[in-house]
Amino acid sequence: MAINLEMVGYEYPKSQPLVVTVSDIQNFCVAIGDRKPDYKSDLVAPPTFVISLIMQAMTFAMNDPKLNMDYARVVHADQKFDYNRPIFAGDVLTVRMRIADIRQKMGSDFVTFETQVLDQSQQLLATTTSLLIVRGTDGAA
Repeated sequence: MAINLEMVGYEYPKSQPLVVTVSDIQNFCVAIGDRKPDYKSDLVAPPTFVISLIMQAMTFAMNDPKLNMDYARVVHADQKFDYNRPIFAGDVLTVRMRIADIRQKMGSDFVTFETQVLDQSQQLLATTTSLLIVRGTDGAA
């Protein structure tokens, strides 16, 4: 059964508020091998830190029966980050994700997720765009 094309434009519920801690930033830096002192001594998160915030929303969407995405066939194709400002320890963030596009090419489904990260005053802090390919059953993509 193919991915549900009617899900284009679907917006998932906003996440519960997430408080970014110094420990969250430090642990992320260790996990990615980033030893830059600015990230550890200051309270600024590295640019890719938002991925740790949006993964819960992405996992929820990928397992959504309405979308019908076969996770075993998923290939991560592209990721883009657009920032309005850096993330700091102490920020209280919420995540809002929608399915921006689904295209079928070469027997595979190309699914674009757009995720917005909002700060404690609900100002847009960052937008991420993720492209996932769900390989067709014939081995395409």
